Amino acid sequence: GSFWFLGDDGSTAYLPEGGPAFSTAELPVTAAGERTQFMVTRAAAPGDFAAYSRNAEGGFPEADLSSRWGLPSASSQPNGTQRQPRWGFTAAGSYRLTMEASVELPSAERQIDTETVTVEVVRDGGASPEPAPTSGATTSPPPTPAPSGTVAPSATASPTGTTTVEPAPTTTTNPPPRTGVGGAAVLTEGHIDLAARLVDGRLRFRIHDGTVPGVKVWRDPEQVVLHVKPEGLRRLPAGLDFLGAPGETEWRLAGTHQEGMLWPGWSTETLKPGDITGGVTVTATAVSGPGHLALYDCDLFCRTYTAEFADRDGLPDSIEKPVNTHAHPSWGFTREGVYRLTLRMSATLPSGEVTSDTATLAIAVGNVDPYGVAPAGERAVLAGHSMGGMTIM
Repeated sequence: GSFWFLGDDGSTAYLPEGGPAFSTAELPVTAAGERTQFMVTRAAAPGDFAAYSRNAEGGFPEADLSSRWGLPSASSQPNGTQRQPRWGFTAAGSYRLTMEASVELPSAERQIDTETVTVEVVRDGGASPEPAPTSGATTSPPPTPAPSGTVAPSATASPTGTTTVEPAPTTTTNPPPRTGVGGAAVLTEGHIDLAARLVDGRLRFRIHDGTVPGVKVWRDPEQVVLHVKPEGLRRLPAGLDFLGAPGETEWRLAGTHQEGMLWPGWSTETLKPGDITGGVTVTATAVSGPGHLALYDCDLFCRTYTAEFADRDGLPDSIEKPVNTHAHPSWGFTREGVYRLTLRMSATLPSGEVTSDTATLAIAVGNVDPYGVAPAGERAVLAGHSMGGMTIM
């Protein structure tokens, strides 16, 4: 259980003394709290891997990076520091890790650099196997359910895909999300995806909740409240005219992982070629709130921005995501308060029939108590009518 981020109890792992270190020693520290993020975005490897360290009390190891639950995986550290984690690998061979380092400058520009690091893991007294293929992510098998007597939620059948839980590791490091109004899951930090999946041959819009390491939950968007913490406040840089003028305020969820913040992305990873014809069209049909909202991407150095959705010039706005896509835009809000964003996901089945699902997300921005915000589903019940649901066109 101590190394849940690498494998189950009793499994084999290589735990060498050395491994890549993370250094921000040469970066100037101009303000308290400035950090650099290190992220493994892709890997070609014969097994899973993790970077880890002991906690302050020297007890159980804590994962900095882990491929076991999928990539990307990220950690951050203060500028002006150096850190040497321990590394673990589940198989001998050649691990090619595509790593990204990103830092936000005082000008609010984000500098990003990507490199590929190769780590050779050799069996004691023998040569390493042939290098792993260079395409795709890790080739290790998916995690197995926790053995009896350990803490792990059981999977539940859900014909509509409202809330299902996938197998968990033997231990987790974070508590499950707390609930708010109407039993809504309040998600305040960690990785989630706005996902499209097929359930009984029909497209469903669901939240893939991975905020608790090792526990993957499918949630109904209308039973969820997302929180953009006050720490997301910044001044808008130039180039975000679809959101506001330079120097105005933005509460942001960045497109790269930031410790302690929510990290929402898009996912069509459960869809395979042949499940649908073409991609999944995501349409923002309506938004309400005290300010403007935009989801946007930027180029390598975030000098040029492109809006996916922006309500400032009116909605609807649409984007298309191919099957097997996983991407993270930035989310920006111009004022504190509660926003409700209605999204429709639609796709064409091989038969030519179009299937779609619409749901409304509740988002608490800034200094707002997210546990007091009603999810969209609760508002629909109180109003005595249905908001969202699946339609067949």
